[in-house]
Amino acid sequence: SYGDSVQLRLGLGTAYAKEGRVDDAIDQFRLAKKLEPQNPDPLYALASLDEHFGRTAEEKENLEKAVALDPSFVAARNKLGALFLEEGKTAKAEAQFREALRWNPNTEGVLYNLSLILDERGETAGALDLLKKAAALDPDSLHISLALAEHLFASGNTAEARLLLEGILRRDPRNTRALEAMKKLSATSP
Repeated sequence: SYGDSVQLRLGLGTAYAKEGRVDDAIDQFRLAKKLEPQNPDPLYALASLDEHFGRTAEEKENLEKAVALDPSFVAARNKLGALFLEEGKTAKAEAQFREALRWNPNTEGVLYNLSLILDERGETAGALDLLKKAAALDPDSLHISLALAEHLFASGNTAEARLLLEGILRRDPRNTRALEAMKKLSATSP
């Protein structure tokens, strides 16, 4: 007989989830958790399903358990921080993002999320720095490029903002946010 493993269960669970067999996926993730209770991956997988179905309380609980098992779990910290941000718990969100960056300073999603907090506080220069780094790490991300273009425009760097917006519109010609930003930019510069 073949040996049972967490990776096997996670793989099966992921395959089931992609097929829409959610109950089977949950069963596989729970079996993986039983096989290795100290492994945070099954909790993260369960949290992803919770997120998909809008079960925020369960998602947060699974992410908190995953982070408790592995403090260096950057993806779990980023999702947990985003949940705190949605709840308006900015200090808790920022703590998760900053801790994630301590483990991996080159995580574009965390840099982007932290830029939202700095923006909210009026620290636009800090937010702009984070967005520049995030865009360098993931130049294909439309939402990061858009946020960077808007910050560049706001800081008076219209030429760089225009280049970014043109690139976004080449990839996504109907991007309403980019079209709106381009309209504002065109209204202010000849």
